[in-house]
Amino acid sequence: MSSPLAAGGLILDIAGALALASAFAFKRPGDIAAEAGTYWDFNAPLLLSIAKQTADAWVGAALLMLGFAGQFDSALGSHSLSFSVTVPLAIAIDLVALAGLYRGLRPWNVRRLIESLLAGQDVAKWHTSIIWLSRAQGREIEDGEPPQDLGRWLLGSTRWERLTAVHDLSPELTEPYQRAKG
Repeated sequence: MSSPLAAGGLILDIAGALALASAFAFKRPGDIAAEAGTYWDFNAPLLLSIAKQTADAWVGAALLMLGFAGQFDSALGSHSLSFSVTVPLAIAIDLVALAGLYRGLRPWNVRRLIESLLAGQDVAKWHTSIIWLSRAQGREIEDGEPPQDLGRWLLGSTRWERLTAVHDLSPELTEPYQRAKG
């Protein structure tokens, strides 16, 4: 006899496996090349990718644990739920978890990593790091834009204010950026 709880557990396991694999399975060749490239000081595309993969692992592991728990409970003989409850519930949990991963947890972990990276650097290096990190996030600095505006964009206002509250910003961060002519 099939178990509704085991079926729901399998649905959670499938989503967990997809969450774990998504950072690698859906990576484009250009992203792979950027992550494998060599850069001065640090590899921004690789750091950001690792932050995303870490968030993927958290969500994937949580979904797998929930799924295996459902299957384990089913193996112990719990059959009080019906397919009409367990399958939609498992799908709903998957959708909420994956939406939370892509809309909340991944961006949060990327901002956390960037804040930690900048906090560990000399402020004089921030302008270069901010420009490279923003490029890796798909945003180029505009002529006339101060790098501190990119820092605020990367981190959000709250994190940026917290980070800069204890540092004197260098002129390279506050003055408008000018591309090298050549």
